[in-house]
Amino acid sequence: MKHSGEKKAPDGMMTIMTLKSFPAMRQTFSLFGAALLAGALVLSCARTTELDPGQNPQTEPAQAVSDSMSFTAVLETGTRTQLGTGNKVCWSEGDKIRVFNENNTTGVEFTLTGGEGTQTGTFSGPSNIGSGPFRAVYPASVATGAQGETISLGIPSSQAYAAGSFGNGANISAGQGDQLDEMVFRNLMGVLSLTLKGNATIGSIRILSYAQETLFGTATVSGIAEAAGPTLTFDADQTDESFSRLTLDCGEGVALTDEGKSFNLVVPAGTLKDGYLIEVYDQAGKAMVRYAKADDGNAMERNVVVTMPALTYAPDYKATFLQSEAIGAFSGTSSDGEMNEICKYLDGKGQYAYLNSETSRYLRLQDWAEGFALGVRMPYTLNNGKKYNVTVEQATGLPTSLTQPAFTQMRVVKKSEGKVWLQDNTSGIGFILMLAEEEDND
Repeated sequence: MKHSGEKKAPDGMMTIMTLKSFPAMRQTFSLFGAALLAGALVLSCARTTELDPGQNPQTEPAQAVSDSMSFTAVLETGTRTQLGTGNKVCWSEGDKIRVFNENNTTGVEFTLTGGEGTQTGTFSGPSNIGSGPFRAVYPASVATGAQGETISLGIPSSQAYAAGSFGNGANISAGQGDQLDEMVFRNLMGVLSLTLKGNATIGSIRILSYAQETLFGTATVSGIAEAAGPTLTFDADQTDESFSRLTLDCGEGVALTDEGKSFNLVVPAGTLKDGYLIEVYDQAGKAMVRYAKADDGNAMERNVVVTMPALTYAPDYKATFLQSEAIGAFSGTSSDGEMNEICKYLDGKGQYAYLNSETSRYLRLQDWAEGFALGVRMPYTLNNGKKYNVTVEQATGLPTSLTQPAFTQMRVVKKSEGKVWLQDNTSGIGFILMLAEEEDND
């Protein structure tokens, strides 16, 4: 499918408002909730294509065979795969949906055979699917089953970059009907849109929810026909912080320009109100971190594009530092390339001791294999982006750069999964340290 954009009045089309917390603008569009007549809207949209792994692109839409049946699928205005002129979305060549009914709880795949480039598509599939009611999900690849009025989904942690759009199949939609004749598909997600300026080539972008909200994984969708729209509910056992991050994979890289390039991540509705962190990685091994603090304006809504203010890409850190999960001391900036990783805790080959007080944390690491020992005292409260005094109380078998008793103004680069990334701007030294009994994120 494809998606394009235009500004409209709040009669079910588009609104624009201020983003209070990032620190600039939040641009949104709200979308039609009513069914559209077949063939009512024909749009000019740039192409994106959803294909199954290993499938070759089709040069012409596939034709329905004699043992197949077809039905009309109408897109809720503004949904699906392309963010361009008009904020409207079109079906794309190769699009597939999965249809469920009482006889087919694992679903039957239907493929677009007509209406490419419009919001009203014809989908064809087996003729022996049986009777309604019917429920369906786009893309077919994320739908795993159905029970009663709910559909089970498997939402991936990574999305592919698409120029001026969001990745193929990333923006999930669902529809239902008593008959398999015409079905309106309604969007489940919101879109976070970021514009970057500069001259680097971007390799990937990652967002992390401060509230550790589930952003991908197994889920169910219900209430497809409700006036407020479908409800997406993630399975309750996905509470690990690893589920609170999403990655935009830029493939071979996206070259920035002075005018800026847009990057779009599809994000579950109801998330990010409590703030989020953005990590941007370039192909030169450097990275930039930015923070969006808690604010109602950051909340993701169904059928809404939240547009962050344009940013100039200015790398502050080494990608290896931000991406590493090994605990220890590192060269943490993009400007200092001399100090290699010097200390880390290796499972089964080292030990650590941790002590908390009301005002401070003390962590001692020892790597038995290499003979390093590091003892660090830091404040108990550590907030993203803030600076704190950090004291090295022990540094055995380590470079002299770590023997100084205190680092003043070490910045908290990020916190994630029970660890904190700290960096000293003057020396370029960085620590990745454990955080036992971690307080809530800001």
